[in-house]
Amino acid sequence: MNVSNDVTAAMLTERFFGQGGPNMLFVRIERGIGSAILLSDTPVIGELHAAGEIGHISIDLDGPLCPCGKRGCLETMISGTALKKQLSAADVEQHQNILARAGRYLGQALSMPVGLLDMADVCVYGQPNIINETFIDAAQQYLDAATSSSFHKHTVIRRCECGPDITVQGEAIAVVFQHLAKIKLATPATKRARPSAAQHDIKRYRTAWKMRSRRQIRRLIFHAPALCQCYAAMAAPMAPTG
Repeated sequence: MNVSNDVTAAMLTERFFGQGGPNMLFVRIERGIGSAILLSDTPVIGELHAAGEIGHISIDLDGPLCPCGKRGCLETMISGTALKKQLSAADVEQHQNILARAGRYLGQALSMPVGLLDMADVCVYGQPNIINETFIDAAQQYLDAATSSSFHKHTVIRRCECGPDITVQGEAIAVVFQHLAKIKLATPATKRARPSAAQHDIKRYRTAWKMRSRRQIRRLIFHAPALCQCYAAMAAPMAPTG
C-alpha cells in the first residue's frame, strides 16, 4: 500500500473537506516549505515524486546557504522555522514588515508555476500567526503584479482553514481510493443474482470518485474502516468446500 506524502495528503483534504476545486496549487509552510499540484482532480507527482515543490526555488542568489547546496532558497527565507527566528529577534513593530516581505517572496516564487499552469487557486497552510492577513495580502499583491494579463484569469491566494488533522484525513482519502481502484468486483453467479451490499458500496463510491462528489466522498472517509473490512473479506480466497 502506497501512502501520499504529507503535502499531497493535505491537498486532498483541502479538496474534499475544504474549499479547494479540481485545480489547485497547495503550499504548506511549517518547518520547511512543501507544495503540491492538483490538475483536473489528479495530483501531479513528477518523475522523482517532487512535482510542485517550490521550497528550493532560489529567491536571492546571494542569500543564505541552503542544505540543498544553493543560496537563497525560499525554504531558507520564509519557512515557519526561519520566520519564527526572524520574528523573535525583531521588535514587535517590525513583525508586520517581516511577514509582508515573506509574503512577497512567496508571491515571487509562485508567479512562474501559476503562469505556467494557468492556475487560479493557491491555498496556503500554516500557523495563523504567520500565514495571516499581512502575509497573504503581500503575496497576492506581488502575484497580481507579476501575472495579471488580458489572457490569464485572476489567481486568488487564500489561507487553508482545515484543522491540524489535515494530513491524516488526506492519507485516509489516498488509501481508500487506492482500494477502490484495485479491488476487482466478483461477477454474480447468475444474471438474476443481486450484488452484495459491499459490492454495491464499492460501485457507489467509485462513481462518487469519478464524479468528485464531496458529500459522497466525505461519507466514504467516515465509513472507511468498515469498508476496508468488506474489501479484505471480498479479496480473501474462498475456503474449499466438501
